[in-house]
Amino acid sequence: MRYPTILTVLLAACAPASPPSTTPTTETPAASPDASHEWGYMGPGAPTEWASLSPEFADCAQGQFQSPIDLRPIAMADVDMLDTRYQPDVLRIVDNGHTVQVNHNAQSTLMVGDHEFRLLQYHLHSPSEHTESGARHQLELHLVHQDEHGNYAVVAVFIDEGPDDHDSPLWHHLPQRGDHDAHVFEGEPVDPTTLLPSSLTHYQYHGSLTTPPCTETVTWNVLATPITMSADHIAEFRTLYAANARPVQPRPQWCLAPHLVGEPGA
Repeated sequence: MRYPTILTVLLAACAPASPPSTTPTTETPAASPDASHEWGYMGPGAPTEWASLSPEFADCAQGQFQSPIDLRPIAMADVDMLDTRYQPDVLRIVDNGHTVQVNHNAQSTLMVGDHEFRLLQYHLHSPSEHTESGARHQLELHLVHQDEHGNYAVVAVFIDEGPDDHDSPLWHHLPQRGDHDAHVFEGEPVDPTTLLPSSLTHYQYHGSLTTPPCTETVTWNVLATPITMSADHIAEFRTLYAANARPVQPRPQWCLAPHLVGEPGA
């Protein structure tokens, strides 16, 4: 679905001095677990300890463009338009030990400007990982896309309590606590478009995966308009993961230029 305009959105963050690497990579998408390392959100494997768990996780501590960040409106700049070309797919859902994830096999794509990414999966965090002027939303949905070189583009959707205007089979087939088997519901097609707000006005910046290995090859597109879900649906997810959000990460003090803003041609 094409959204022809992007309204003014402001961002206090900056892009790396050079574009993200286009070197092919085999690293896993955000929120996909690496069974060889016991990382998590509490205890010995908490986010402050990720870098110590494996040399592969060094960016979690040493990276300069880590995610998530606090989004603060300060200045204007151009952004890449988003064009979602999503297709319905059968529901393939799994509790992977870090979140509830839906694996997407249909040929769904996202255009970020003129750059194409393919949708791989989407998953949830509680509370939101990104903040807006220090405030968190109740949940955050990440739709994870990858290009042919292994770089990522993530569309992040804030979720707040309210009417079930974006009801989806996803919310009706959350795994039971302790069930880590993958489940496929052939008769329950899911269209990822139904999980998006009507406006794709967004914050945009270059950052990292929010889970190990915290690789800094991600173009983040954080939608400014939340969707709403019922208190029951939010509570049901939180019985599985009440706190699976990485803390907000600092940006370099010398990084003053905002990456983002507004309406093309304005």
